[in-house]
Amino acid sequence: LPGTMVNAIREDSLGRLWFDTDGGLCCYDGRSFLTVKDGENTPPPEIGAVHNEATGRLTVMYQPGPIPYFSSGVLEDLYTRDGERWTGTTNGVEIPAARGIRRITEANGLGNNDIRCLHQDRRGATWIDGSLYIGTYGGGLMRWNGVELGAAAAGSTPDLQVLALSHDANGELLVGTDSGAYRLEGARWMPLIQGLRVVRIRQASNGATWLATDEGVYLCDQGRCDPVGLQRIAVRDLLIAGDSVVIGTDQGLFSVPLNNTHAQWKRITHVDPVMVTSLARDRFGQIWIGTLGDGLLRSDQGTIVRYTAPGML
Repeated sequence: LPGTMVNAIREDSLGRLWFDTDGGLCCYDGRSFLTVKDGENTPPPEIGAVHNEATGRLTVMYQPGPIPYFSSGVLEDLYTRDGERWTGTTNGVEIPAARGIRRITEANGLGNNDIRCLHQDRRGATWIDGSLYIGTYGGGLMRWNGVELGAAAAGSTPDLQVLALSHDANGELLVGTDSGAYRLEGARWMPLIQGLRVVRIRQASNGATWLATDEGVYLCDQGRCDPVGLQRIAVRDLLIAGDSVVIGTDQGLFSVPLNNTHAQWKRITHVDPVMVTSLARDRFGQIWIGTLGDGLLRSDQGTIVRYTAPGML
């Protein structure tokens, strides 16, 4: 692992897991970590196929192919439905192209180069009938329609510090900011919850919306948002895993039942109380936990595997 802080975790269409760390971008191909270093265009192997062995380990079949180079300062990744990989960094948005990297920055009209979240709406599989939203910290929310960059709506974003993007069961855009969460209804911003810093928005299959805030977890359903449990600590990420919601906090990992929001948080005891920064679940059901300073953890049926930077104990 190139760094000890994991900002974000994403799985691509080939089954690779990508980790955005303070030491650079890397991917896990089921066998080893491959770091994409600044100034290099590293050509590690692509995944051809992946399956689970009886031992739970991954078997990988390879074919040649490059992993594109990206700058450091990666904060967010998005794979669009038409196969493009967009990367949000502290220096704008980067998109792999046939020759090098295309960049969208303040010079192209971006509100701020500090990109915190990316989201493609679900209306279509191509840019003709879909849009990609870019959440910046300090420049509000921008919209890319495949041709040009513009404001997300006729009115300005309620808060210029955008931290999270998602959509609700009806396809309406949801935005998490330093001052709360909002829904875009036509050209109007409607508040879901205000006065809280909303860092992550997750949509459950039952249509409910879960919010990670600096004062605990909130569930929004049928026009109201209520706190889940009694804990009022900073939550960094949420993950819906089966019939549970996994909660990553500054004080470790917790869970609550998906369909019993009156239940109290239960600490996941086989994970040390580390400062959690990001969560992801791979296609095999394993939960990956990014931390602040303690590297990367992988949880599989009560067993923890830890990955760290070279020289870290």
